[in-house]
Amino acid sequence: MKRIFILFGALAIAFGAQAQQNQHSNYIGYYVGGGLNTLMYNPTHGNYSMGLGFNGGPRYTHFFGRHFGIGFGVEFSYNQASTTYDFTEVSIGMTHADNQNVLYDLSTTFNNWNEHQHLMVLSVPVELFWRAPMGENTAFILGLGASLDMPLKVRYSATEGSYSTTGYFPALGYSVSDLPDHGFRSYDADFESDLKINKLGISVLADLGFRFALGRHWGLYLGVYGSYGLTNLLDSVSTSPVLAISEADASQLDYKGTLASNEIDALRLLNVGLKLGIDFGWNCEPRQHDDEAEAARLKAYEAEAARRAEAEREAAAREAAERAAREAAAAEEAARQAQAEAAQAEAEAARQAEAAAREASCMTRADMVQAVAAIDNDLETAANAANNNESNQALADARAKAAAAKDAYTHGRACEAYDLYKEAYARMAACYAAAAQTFVTKGDEARKAAQDAATYAAAAARNDLDGAMAANRNARINYELARRAGENATKIEAPKMPENAPAKPVDRVEMQKQLDDINATVYFEFSGTDPHFDAKTDATIRTLCASMMADPTLKVTITGHTDNVGSAASNMKYGMRRAEALKKLMVKLGAPAENIKCESHGMNDPIVPNDTDEHRQQNRRATVVLN
Repeated sequence: MKRIFILFGALAIAFGAQAQQNQHSNYIGYYVGGGLNTLMYNPTHGNYSMGLGFNGGPRYTHFFGRHFGIGFGVEFSYNQASTTYDFTEVSIGMTHADNQNVLYDLSTTFNNWNEHQHLMVLSVPVELFWRAPMGENTAFILGLGASLDMPLKVRYSATEGSYSTTGYFPALGYSVSDLPDHGFRSYDADFESDLKINKLGISVLADLGFRFALGRHWGLYLGVYGSYGLTNLLDSVSTSPVLAISEADASQLDYKGTLASNEIDALRLLNVGLKLGIDFGWNCEPRQHDDEAEAARLKAYEAEAARRAEAEREAAAREAAERAAREAAAAEEAARQAQAEAAQAEAEAARQAEAAAREASCMTRADMVQAVAAIDNDLETAANAANNNESNQALADARAKAAAAKDAYTHGRACEAYDLYKEAYARMAACYAAAAQTFVTKGDEARKAAQDAATYAAAAARNDLDGAMAANRNARINYELARRAGENATKIEAPKMPENAPAKPVDRVEMQKQLDDINATVYFEFSGTDPHFDAKTDATIRTLCASMMADPTLKVTITGHTDNVGSAASNMKYGMRRAEALKKLMVKLGAPAENIKCESHGMNDPIVPNDTDEHRQQNRRATVVLN
């Protein structure tokens, strides 16, 4: 049954989607329901079980407005219940039909005795309804009320189980259990009869459900119902047992049934279940005979229609103006975007032209080819000079960068080769400086020469290729001076510095403060990737690069930023290019490339609003943070 209700509900929704829901004033329909339609009582000895039933009937409903209404109808219901007996009942002082002057005690034993009760009731329900429209096709309906219940027919049947009767005659002093002609016997259950209940009852009831429109007038109702009988339908409490020997004929048993015996003292109705109905709705609006009132109503209607038309015209004009404004703003934004993209394309073209010109300039340098042979010779000298782990590492780095420079130059990447050669000479100078440190304990002269070699090594990291080559030569000369000064020093050997001696630790807190002071001054031109900064910033960056070269554990993160011109994706790319441009400059100044991480925030972290050209310039920046 549950599946049937769900199916009808789905069909109602499907049809209702195509129909127009009218909140009619009047409805007439037929409704059926089923569920726990039972009799309520409490037997003294038996085990009571509720039963299932059904109800149905027509109903008329009138709504006084949008929400409230009243309804009444006629409803027929069928209720069931059952009782199972498994006990012995003793009735003392019974009168036997064979001898009215002899009293006996009757013992009736029930063995799994099952009795079914069936009650048919005609009810007249009256309910107050509250309706809540839920869209054009559905309405929620709640009903509360009462009904007058008229029992029509009560029938009981006992066809399961068995019973036996035994009589004890105190005056005679003996018991009788097997005299069928006198009513003492054992038989299977086989009783079925009708009862009459003349008492009217009153029940309270409630309905809760939804009406789905199936068309302009027809609708489908699906919901739940419940009612409870307030009236005890028994006229009086019976003193008779369920089963006794007939006083008219001792060979016959008088079966009263549960509802007419001393087993119960009250009988009420209980109905709970699902309800389904189909109804027809219509409106009954009173006719208007007052011409003046009709004319006033028509005039008011026309005025309201004119007001609504004017409001619609104003809304349409306002919407058209807003749409035009949106289209103009979109066109302006598109033009601005196109201008920004054109500026970016122009800047990119200029950058590529500048890179091509620089590449051509690098290619034309005659000393590029000469540097290949020169660096091989110098590497041999540096190999002889290296006598500790630090100088060996610098030597290995110099050779690797020289090999990479040769490969880049062979394949036409002149500027890359140029930068690699400069880095190779810088690492060679560091090799000489590390080698010179082995003689610092030999005297002031050697210490001064070693310090000068370290100074030239730091200069090699900052200068261009010519300067790096010159600084490398100076570092080599000072290495020779330190070596000679060490040989001429006292014969008492001073202890040498341990291998892998750590560099003087960098004050990272102070270095980060210096970086915070200059982070806002590393800026870029519009669509540019070449960093610009003042003398203070230049000095701070050079100091950082020298510290990173001396302390391999020192690592930084460079973050590129842009203004809000252009798309978010293109700005993320420009931010990364700017971070990489500053990294390239720091690598030229001696900082290890592997200790520099680049990232981009694009236009997401402005330090000032992007409302003027000056502010946008401040947001086109790169920041450096120690890891």
